[in-house]
Amino acid sequence: MRRVTFLGACAAIAAAIGLAAPAGADDTVDALMTGGAFKMKSKHGHDLTVTFQGGGVAELREVRSGKVINFTGTWFTRPDKVCFDFPDSKVWSGQRKCPRFKRDGDRLSFFDRSGEPLGWDFFPAGTATQTAAAAPPPARASQRSAAPVRDAGKWQAGIEFGGFHALVIGNNAYRHLPPLKTAVGDAQAVARVLGREYGFTVHLLLNATRRDILEKFAELRKTLTEGDNLLIYYAGHGILDEDAQRGYWLPVDADEDIKVNWVSNVDITDSLRAMDAWHVLVVADSCYSGTLVRAGTRTIRGGGDRAQLIKRLATKKSRTVLTSGGLEPVADAGGERHSVFAKAFLDTLRENGGVLEGQEIFLRLRQKVVVNADQTPEYSDVRKAGHDGGDFVFVRSKR
Repeated sequence: MRRVTFLGACAAIAAAIGLAAPAGADDTVDALMTGGAFKMKSKHGHDLTVTFQGGGVAELREVRSGKVINFTGTWFTRPDKVCFDFPDSKVWSGQRKCPRFKRDGDRLSFFDRSGEPLGWDFFPAGTATQTAAAAPPPARASQRSAAPVRDAGKWQAGIEFGGFHALVIGNNAYRHLPPLKTAVGDAQAVARVLGREYGFTVHLLLNATRRDILEKFAELRKTLTEGDNLLIYYAGHGILDEDAQRGYWLPVDADEDIKVNWVSNVDITDSLRAMDAWHVLVVADSCYSGTLVRAGTRTIRGGGDRAQLIKRLATKKSRTVLTSGGLEPVADAGGERHSVFAKAFLDTLRENGGVLEGQEIFLRLRQKVVVNADQTPEYSDVRKAGHDGGDFVFVRSKR
C-alpha cells in the first residue's frame, strides 16, 4: 500500500537544481577590462561604444542619425563572462547582458550563449582606438540623466553582488484542505523586509494555485540573468510520498488524494535548472524537507579576511536551501503572529547591519528556533545540484 504522509503547515520540498558551476573569477580580467572599451552595432545599425571605468561604472555611447546619446550603468565580471547594464537605454531595454568572452593576451572576444561570435571589437586602455572611442561627446550631444549607478544594497567593499529577486509564496485559504493560520502573514512580512530593507525586487503570491506558481517560475526563467540572485520563500501545506521519498508543494487548489494540482520537486527542479540566476536560495518553512538536501549541515566559515570570504562566496555559484526542520514536523504558529521559524528568520534579517552569507543567517536563527519549538533548522547545498562552494549573500541597504 502506498504510504503518503500529509504535512500540515509544511512545504515538503525545498528544491533540487543542477546547474554546472564554473571556476572562480580571474582578477586579471577585471584589470584588463578597466579603462578598456568595445565597439559594436545595434540591431538597428547604430554605432555603440561601451567603456569600462574603475569601480564598476560603465558608459554607453550611442550614435543615432549623427546624434550622440550617453548612458551610465554598471559592469562586473563572472568567471567567463562580463555583465553590464544600462537601465535607461532602449538598446538594453533594462536587461543586464552577460556575454561570454575568451581571452587571447590583452584581447577579448565575445560570444553569445550558443558560442557564436558577437563581432564586438575590444580595445584595452591606452590604445589609440580606445581613446577615440571613449572620447567625450561633442557639444550638440544629448546627455541623458541617469539614476545612481548602484545602490548600497548591491555594492559594498568593492564587491558587485548583482540584482536581488525574491519569489515569496504564502498559502492559507485552501479549498480542499485544512486552512493555515500564519502562512500568508509570514509571506507578507518576509516580502516587506526583503523589499524595503534589502532592495529585493519581490514577487508576492498569496493563496496561489498550481498555475500561479508555475507561471511565475516561467517568468523568472525568462527574465533573470547570471547577474541576478534569486530567493524563493514558501509557506503552505505540503505532502510527502514516503515510499518515493518525493515531496510536493500543495497549492490552494490541491486535493489531498489527487496529484493533478500538486507541485512536485521535479516540477521545481525543471523550472529552476534553466534559470541563469547566479545564486539561488530556497527558504522552506517545511516538514521533512531534509530528505532533499545533502546529509549534514554544510560549513563554509573560515579564518582570515571576511571581505575576501564574502567576495569568494559571491563569485562562485551557489544552490542552497534553508529549512525550518529536518525529518520532523514543524509548527504553524508559536512565533506571536508568525510561525516560530518565520519569526526567527525575520528577526535575523532585521538585526543584520551589513552583509551576511546564508550560513551565518542560519547559525543566528537556529538557536532562536530550537529554544522555542521541537524542530531543528538545517542549511545545506541542494542535493545533486552541482554546488560550487558559493553562498547566497544578504546585503542590508536600509535600516
